[in-house]
Amino acid sequence: MAEYFTNVLARLIVSYSTLVVISLAILVGYWIIEDYNAMVEFIKYISDNTFAHIVLWMPLIFAWFKPSKNGNANAYYHRQANFWAMHDTTGGRW
Repeated sequence: MAEYFTNVLARLIVSYSTLVVISLAILVGYWIIEDYNAMVEFIKYISDNTFAHIVLWMPLIFAWFKPSKNGNANAYYHRQANFWAMHDTTGGRW
């Protein structure tokens, strides 16, 4: 269980650091294209937006509920990837 929470914590750190880098890139671009006061107004507009609050919670949700490597999704992918190999009755010859 401790390994799972360590994995979740690592995902959270990576997710939120990526979100911060992308946000800073957007703000720097906004500052370059517009001016500093317009950037501050944009930050105030975003901070009052409900969608922005949802976006801030998304890395936590994705990190917490991301399926593990040995979960069912991985087995389903391998089953679909090997579909033709399993049902090939000609042995690769036509």
